[in-house]
Amino acid sequence: MASASANPYVIRLFGILEENRSGPPGIVMEFMEYGSLFTLMERVDTIPWALKFRIIYQVTLGMNWLHNLPTPLLHLDLKTRNVLLNEELHIKITDFGLSKFTSCHGADDCDGVGGTLEYMPPEAFQEGYKPSTSTDVYRF
Repeated sequence: MASASANPYVIRLFGILEENRSGPPGIVMEFMEYGSLFTLMERVDTIPWALKFRIIYQVTLGMNWLHNLPTPLLHLDLKTRNVLLNEELHIKITDFGLSKFTSCHGADDCDGVGGTLEYMPPEAFQEGYKPSTSTDVYRF
């Protein structure tokens, strides 16, 4: 995932704190001043069309980049809570906790798919389902 930090629409990862006395290891990422797209949608009555189109376009560019890495990366939990905004309202895709590289297809650890139920494609509930880039497209 560290190589994914090279894209302007994917959150930059600075490091991992392994020695955390009060709990599990921590992740140090760039700060996004405006919070999540979910929060923005709750705070304002309407989002201008120009901003909606820009957000959609930037998410598309970020996901396209992830899907076209030498070994494509599936996000598998793309949703408004995982799209962060900076003070200029430009986006960064975040939360790669469920992500998988497509090279794991066919391996036991890639069976099924997790994620947020409301955003899962219908075929994810079929026996033997394997996630693909189409999974991320449906979630978007």
